[in-house]
Amino acid sequence: MKLYISPSNQPSNKYIVGNTNEKAEMEAVAAKVKAILDKDFDCEAIMATLTMGINSNERPQEAKNKGCQYYIAIHSNAAGVSPSTASGAVAFYHPDSAESKKIGAAAVRELNEVCQIPPNRASQAVSGMTQFNGSGYGEVRSPMQKGVIPVIIEVNFHDNPATAQWIIDNKDAIAGAIVKAVVGTLGISKKEGAPEAPQPPAPDKQAEPSTWAAEAWAWAKAAGITDGTNPQIQCTREQVVTMIYRALIGGKG
Repeated sequence: MKLYISPSNQPSNKYIVGNTNEKAEMEAVAAKVKAILDKDFDCEAIMATLTMGINSNERPQEAKNKGCQYYIAIHSNAAGVSPSTASGAVAFYHPDSAESKKIGAAAVRELNEVCQIPPNRASQAVSGMTQFNGSGYGEVRSPMQKGVIPVIIEVNFHDNPATAQWIIDNKDAIAGAIVKAVVGTLGISKKEGAPEAPQPPAPDKQAEPSTWAAEAWAWAKAAGITDGTNPQIQCTREQVVTMIYRALIGGKG
C-alpha cells in the first residue's frame, strides 16, 4: 500500500504566535508522519515534492504517477478572525469514498484526544466537495478524479493563540495521532519487531500556564478565582461555573 503525504504549501498563512507559518509547521508534522510509517508499518509513505503546488497536474498527478492509493493532506486551520477562539481538528473527505470519510473521522477523533484544549467545532468531519459552489477543495477533488482516495486533515487552528502554540509544541503527538487514524482505518499492519505505539503522557499537573495565558492565570490565582494548579487540564462545567461565580463576587467563595 502506498500513501501520499501532502503537507500544506501555504507560507502566507502566518501563525498568531511563534513567528512561523502553516507551510513550515505542517511540513514538520508530515516528516514525522512519514518517519513513523517508514519505521514501523508495512506500507510505503511517499512525501509530496514540496516545491509543487496542489493543482491537478501537480501533487495529485504525482500521487497517481507513483501508484499511491491514498492522498493524505495535512494542514492547520483558520477561522478567519484573528485572534480566534476556534479549536479542534477538522477533516474534509470525498463523499464518494467511504474510506475517505472513515479516515477523516478517525483523524479528528485521535487529534482531539491528544489535545488538552476542548474542541468547539459543530462539524468536524465534513464533505470537501460542497465548497466553492460545489467544485470542492482541490486536494479532495483532484486526487479522487485520478483514482487516489483523498482526505484533508486540519490538525487545529493556527489563528487561536492556544491551539497555535499547541501545534508548535506537540508535533510528535500530532503525527502519532494521524498515523494511528490512518493505519487503524486502513488495517495497515506493523512491521515485525516494531514497538507498540506509546500512550500519550498524562497531563503534567505541575505544568506552567502557556505563555499567552500566564498574565491572566496569575491574576486569577491572586484574586482567589483559581487555586493555580493544573493550568492545562480541561474543566468540568461545575468548575467553570464556580470560577465565574468567584470572579463575580470578587474572590473565593
